[in-house]
Amino acid sequence: MERQHGLSYGTNRESRSQGTWSVGLTWERCPLWALGTSLSQDSSCSLELQVMDQLESLRLRDLITSHLISYFTILRIPCYIQDLEGSNQVQEAVRWLVCYSSPAAELCCETFTHFMEKGINCEFGERLSRDQKDRQLAGLPSQEPEIILELYNSVIEFLAGVVSAKQLCSPSGLAPEFFRLNNQKCLQPQGSMPEYLEWLRSITLSLQLPPVVLPQKTSWQCTCSSILKYVHHLFGSHPSYPLLHCQVEHLLSQAYCHWWTRDFGEQQEPSGMEVPWDVIICLCIQQLLQTWSPPRQPGTPEAGEQQGREIQVCYFKDSLREYCLPDSWENTRLKTRREMLQHEKEQAL
Repeated sequence: MERQHGLSYGTNRESRSQGTWSVGLTWERCPLWALGTSLSQDSSCSLELQVMDQLESLRLRDLITSHLISYFTILRIPCYIQDLEGSNQVQEAVRWLVCYSSPAAELCCETFTHFMEKGINCEFGERLSRDQKDRQLAGLPSQEPEIILELYNSVIEFLAGVVSAKQLCSPSGLAPEFFRLNNQKCLQPQGSMPEYLEWLRSITLSLQLPPVVLPQKTSWQCTCSSILKYVHHLFGSHPSYPLLHCQVEHLLSQAYCHWWTRDFGEQQEPSGMEVPWDVIICLCIQQLLQTWSPPRQPGTPEAGEQQGREIQVCYFKDSLREYCLPDSWENTRLKTRREMLQHEKEQAL
C-alpha cells in the first residue's frame, strides 16, 4: 500500500495480476478515502471469492453499522489502462469519487478579538436587537435577565467549541485538496497543539457572565442595589468602573421616572419588570470585551500577549453555521410573537 495526498491506493507490479480492486469509502463531513487491494490470477479461489474475502477482512458493513463510514463501492481497476475498457473503469471510479466527495472546507484564520466580536454580534447581538424591537412594538417590558444571559453564555460556549475543535489538532495532516486557508499568515502555536486549543477554549469561556441573583419579592430599592452589586462584582477593580456605575444608575433612574409618569394605579413603586435588563446586560458585555485580557499563553512570555489582540485562531468556516439556540430563547420568542399578535388585535379594535 502506498500513501500520497491523503489517498491510499494499491498497486501490483506482478505481470500475472488481475489488477487492483479499489474500494471507495466516504465519511460524513470528512475526506473521502480510496483503498486498493490486488487480486492474483494464480489463486485457487475465484475473483469473486477473493473480493468477498477482502470485504470480510475490511469489515466494511460493520463500519457502516457503527456509523464510522457512510458509503462504499467496489470497482475493478486493471493494472494497464491503455485499452478502452480500462479507461472506462477508471472514469467510473473517478465519477464515484467526485459524486460522494465533499467540497473543500475553508479554514479561516483571524485574531481572537475580531473572531469573538463578530461571533457575539452575529449570534447574540442581532437576535437581542430584534427581540427588543418586537417587544417595544408590543408594549412589552425588557426580556428577563436569565433568558438573555443564557443566550449570551451559550453563544460563548459555541464559539469556544469552534476555535478548539478536535479537527484542528493536526490540520497539516489533512490533504491540501480537502481544505482552503483564507490567510497564509496563520500563526502556528508554540508547544503542543492540543494544549493550545484547550487554552483557547478556557480563555473563551472566561468571557461568560454569571447569573444575576435577585431576592424574591423585593423592593425597587433592593432590586437596584442588587444590580449595582452585580456590576461592581464584575468590574469593580477596573479603572472604567465608575463610568459604568453611573451609566447603570442613570438607566435605573430613567426606568423609575418612566414608571412614575404612567398611570400606575395603586402600585407604590415599580416592579422588577421595569428594569431595562437588555440594555444593562449589553453594557456589561461591552465593558467585559473592552477590559478583558487572557491569561498567559503556554510557552510564551506574558508581555507578548498584548491583551489578546494578537492571538490567532483558526476555525472551519462551515462550523459557524452549526449554532443551536437554547430552548429557553426559542420558547420566549414564540411567547413574544403570540403577545405581539394579541397586541395587534387589540390595536385593531
